[in-house]
Amino acid sequence: KEELKRQKEEKKCNEEEQKRQGEERKRLEAEQKKQEQLRLQEEERLKKAKEEDHKLRTLQSGPFRLHIDQHNRLHIYYKEQELTKGVGINMGILSEGNWYAACDSRIEIKRPSSNKMLVQLIHNKLPITYSWQIDFKPEGMFTWDIDISFKEPLRIDRSNAYLFLSKSYNNWIAPPQDGSFPSSFGPEWQRMNTHGDNVEFIGLYSSSEEFPDVICKNSKDSDSLLVIQNTDANLSSRVLEIQYEGKKEFYQPGTYPFLKATIQFYPDKSVLKNILKEIKEKEKKQLQELERLRQEEERLRQEAEQKKQ
Repeated sequence: KEELKRQKEEKKCNEEEQKRQGEERKRLEAEQKKQEQLRLQEEERLKKAKEEDHKLRTLQSGPFRLHIDQHNRLHIYYKEQELTKGVGINMGILSEGNWYAACDSRIEIKRPSSNKMLVQLIHNKLPITYSWQIDFKPEGMFTWDIDISFKEPLRIDRSNAYLFLSKSYNNWIAPPQDGSFPSSFGPEWQRMNTHGDNVEFIGLYSSSEEFPDVICKNSKDSDSLLVIQNTDANLSSRVLEIQYEGKKEFYQPGTYPFLKATIQFYPDKSVLKNILKEIKEKEKKQLQELERLRQEEERLRQEAEQKKQ
């Protein structure tokens, strides 16, 4: 009897242990299922947040797309082809002998409309905040306005805005000059346009249909200098640059307008070709007029000389 009793108790203990293990297994399965659901929810939340952030950082106009990446560099795409390269579109400041890029900032983006982006760049090393307003117009044109707010007095020796573009752009224009880029990149940067006076606009064009022609111009009342450069081999890019030599060495606290630029892309290759043609014809007429005036002066000089004789 004692043995039978012991067996029953052992059986009962085994059944209770099995029941406990079964409940523990169910609890663990439920916990794993809950954790999996939480993981999927978090993945979905991060995915939506990433999509929202990407949407916030992107402007679309027809086949053109403008995007600010996670390093605060602005890139432009035509269809799926990137037209910019490396740092893309950005600006920099020379202060106390050091260059500071605007992308080294904490960024805040607002979207007042589908074709407009307001960007605040709070610089990490300088007491300044950039305010960019980017307005993407139809047919590949966008305006880029920049104000700079100074929290403390700051010396600025030079500042510039620049567009780093693909090496597929093999020709340049800076009226009345135009030319081709070198077939390869050297160890140093090379300035292409050498005209002393400022020009109305600068531009690049390519023989490839994948790369629309592009021109860049600043506001008419600006005292900036428009420069075209070929970078070194390390960057292997073409650069359209808007340069400012600092007239105010020290900027006092406040907000100052810096840039009002327009950048226009032309998928239709005939547009810039016609602009080039008009410039050449205008230049030819000016030369003809100068020659006519020179000949007229020479004729009058000879007549005066004959009268004197």
